[in-house]
Amino acid sequence: MLAARWHAVRDVRLEEVPEPEPGPGKVLVEVACAAVCGSDVAEYRDGPHVIRVSRPHPLTGQTAPVTLGHEYSGRVAALGAGVQGLLVGDRVCGDSCLRCSRCRWCLRGEYNICRVGGSVGLHLDGAFARYLVVPAYAVVKLSDAVSFRAGALVEPLAVGLHAVTQGRLQAGDVVVVVGFGMIGCATALAAIAMGAGEVVVVEPRRD
Repeated sequence: MLAARWHAVRDVRLEEVPEPEPGPGKVLVEVACAAVCGSDVAEYRDGPHVIRVSRPHPLTGQTAPVTLGHEYSGRVAALGAGVQGLLVGDRVCGDSCLRCSRCRWCLRGEYNICRVGGSVGLHLDGAFARYLVVPAYAVVKLSDAVSFRAGALVEPLAVGLHAVTQGRLQAGDVVVVVGFGMIGCATALAAIAMGAGEVVVVEPRRD
């Protein structure tokens, strides 16, 4: 299959790679839609920032080259041994966070700050290919009411929702969002949905 793989700064190649197979506890997802994150752009433009080049990632053992893409949706194509709660054909989207599931942060449900954590598409081959293999914990079922295109945006929308939740927004509050990229847009949308009285977006003006 073809995959878009990061080799070095300004060196992303579309190349043929073997179709992956899911090991124990893993899920094979056939990708329906994948979005480009600002992180992907940054790794291409002036990386590496988090992609491992010489030292393997402690959870995945992976170094560059790596297939990019962590905002995606698709269908479960195969299940590894021991996977429960999912069936082949299920519509899913991705939780990009890789975690150890043993440290205090993971046990508290704050796996996004796991000390040895990582990200699909940066520390593990991602969704810029027909198939990807991820841990079963890293996929979430999609309702039939949610399109694959919308499903690919669940991950960045969740980041915006988390930001608003962490900010302890109260109905009627004024919210200032600095920067209106995807995450800024997601934060503004979440703030509006949660009852913000006013949302102000700040962007640099190019004279």
